[in-house]
Amino acid sequence: LLAVVVEAGVAPASEEGNPVFALAGLGAVAGIASVLVLILHQACYYRHGTIKWPLKGGLWFVLVSIPFVGVTAFKLEQVMPQMTAGAAGLALGLVILIVGALYTGLGIISAMVGEQARVRKGEQLHDTLTRQQLLERLFTAQARLSEVTQEEDGLKRRKSLRERARTSPVFPLYGAVVGLAFGLAKVLVISGLIALFGASQPVARGLEIIFGLMGVSAVFILGYYTGSIMRALTAVLSAYGAALLTYLLPVGDFGLIYVQDLIANRDQIQQLYLMLFIAAVSGWGGMVESKGMQQKRLRADDPAALLAEIVTLQRRLSPKSKSACVLVVDAARSTILKAGANPLDIEYTFREYQHLVRRISSKWGGEVLSTAGDGAVVGFSSPSDAVSAGKVIQTEMAHFNAHTNRLSSALRLRIGVHCGETATDLQAAPYNSLIDIAAHVEETAPVGGIAVTETVALHLEDEKMAEIKDKVHDLTVLFLLAPTTTS
Repeated sequence: LLAVVVEAGVAPASEEGNPVFALAGLGAVAGIASVLVLILHQACYYRHGTIKWPLKGGLWFVLVSIPFVGVTAFKLEQVMPQMTAGAAGLALGLVILIVGALYTGLGIISAMVGEQARVRKGEQLHDTLTRQQLLERLFTAQARLSEVTQEEDGLKRRKSLRERARTSPVFPLYGAVVGLAFGLAKVLVISGLIALFGASQPVARGLEIIFGLMGVSAVFILGYYTGSIMRALTAVLSAYGAALLTYLLPVGDFGLIYVQDLIANRDQIQQLYLMLFIAAVSGWGGMVESKGMQQKRLRADDPAALLAEIVTLQRRLSPKSKSACVLVVDAARSTILKAGANPLDIEYTFREYQHLVRRISSKWGGEVLSTAGDGAVVGFSSPSDAVSAGKVIQTEMAHFNAHTNRLSSALRLRIGVHCGETATDLQAAPYNSLIDIAAHVEETAPVGGIAVTETVALHLEDEKMAEIKDKVHDLTVLFLLAPTTTS
């Protein structure tokens, strides 16, 4: 509309003053306004993050350009009598189609970049969830799915054509079908129109431009519907090969010689590279949109999306089982030890004691999981390392009591060790059963001693041990006869 106003205003402005100055001024205003509108449009497409808006925008661009094409065509006929309004309109129409395609392509890229930013932000947020937040999310998803499935046909959502295409294992065949259809249409239409109107250069050039735009559109749609870069490239190559087969038909200028010249033409190779690039971009766009649609369907309580979310959360919460070992150390009779003591002496002594446990554990590959109360929970990768660390801790307590302990009585420790298989990370799950069992084993240990379960004892061939009468969680418990090191 702005172009029509500018076009209509050039003549009056030219009569009053310098026509060149008037035309330049109006052109500058139109150019600045167009750039601002283009920037605002791209910002809107980025914000919405879906390709339907750039496609609609491209269509509106073409529609609102029709008045401009009409006005300009009639003016050109008046200025250039040798050019008819129809020919001028056709030429301007092709220009508008090309500019509209560029506008639409830029809008699609803006929309996909915006959607990618939102998807990435959602994935980063999902990756930073704590274990407790993952559990809450899992239970919420399960509750929402239960509510949805109570409704009739809750799980019978019909997949769209786009979803079916992106999961189809034979999608390259669809590409071949598209290539055959496009190639046949090109052969028949071009041959027929040239037969009717003659093989004039403008007609042939115009048809090539039209089918070029149609080819770019077909490649984009094909790649977009694959939802994957590799699938898009495969489908487009299948389509290109199928189209070449149709060009072998001996109709008009087409045939074997046409295909040979086409393959030998370097420009054609460059066009193929361009098509593959467009296919890769559109395939990436489809992949981004699939992830974005998954998040949107999840927010809309779509059953399939909820099921996928539940499976993903369960996998994160329950990784593959692995072997782990837990050492629990606690100060014996700590209440009596602290009675009547200076609070600052208590704080200093127990801080130094926990520092000793952390220092020795780290030397044997241990990781302190908790230091709550008067004890500590330490995770190890092997039972032998855990027991070795425990023996060093018990050994160094004599030096600790002689030189570091500021309390009136010696600090004495009990240590319990247990190992087994776990499907959760010890650091992320402080209520792991391994920790619970190790804590109960520690309670059975003698003061200054180390108690282990039978699963730990199997790895201690050189240690002398005695069995404790009572079992812990149906496990036999033994204590080391030599709970300190000899060195």
